[in-house]
Amino acid sequence: MSHTTQTTSIDNLLFRDGLRLENYYIERTLFGDFVCFIGSDGAKFDLLIEDSQRNEMAIARLLELGAPVVKCRV
Repeated sequence: MSHTTQTTSIDNLLFRDGLRLENYYIERTLFGDFVCFIGSDGAKFDLLIEDSQRNEMAIARLLELGAPVVKCRV
């Protein structure tokens, strides 16, 4: 799969339900990085992506677009 196709696929996953970059952030923990978002009601959620490669691609894409990183202490 080409880089452009992968990017389009990840963008479709991240932004298909009307979410925007402003809704997303990366939560950095001792256990790894997690894609998180803030819903329309202000609630915070983790975006669970079962495929580890697609999860890494989503994290990389959000970082590329400038999503903030929040360091979380456990």
